[in-house]
Amino acid sequence: MAYYLVLFLFTAILAWAHNGETKVSKSFFFAFCLCIGLFVGLADMLGGYDRYIYSEVFERMHESISEGVVFSQSFLSFFGKEPVYGLINDLIAFFTPNRYVFILVYTLALYVVYAINFYKNTKNPFFALLIFEG
Repeated sequence: MAYYLVLFLFTAILAWAHNGETKVSKSFFFAFCLCIGLFVGLADMLGGYDRYIYSEVFERMHESISEGVVFSQSFLSFFGKEPVYGLINDLIAFFTPNRYVFILVYTLALYVVYAINFYKNTKNPFFALLIFEG
């Protein structure tokens, strides 16, 4: 828990230092977001009920992919209303069967999306990140 508090305080200091008047370095902000994504992705490997469910579905999708079946009945039952999420699962499963790599790759991808949107749409992306963390 202490690591999360340190991360939150560090983000708060960066948000205060870049109060909207100074331009935030794009490379620094993206590197910071990737570090947070790495921290979260590696920490999520320890568990959480939702992560176990996602991982179980991922492993079942990997079994289908290894048999050469991309769209099966199980795909439709798991991802009937979220086909893009299912296709992303299939894409990751095509490269690795490891559930921990799946969690890490997905987390890093989401943090890249967050970083792009926070940087592009706010004056102080660190403050937006702080709100997101909170």
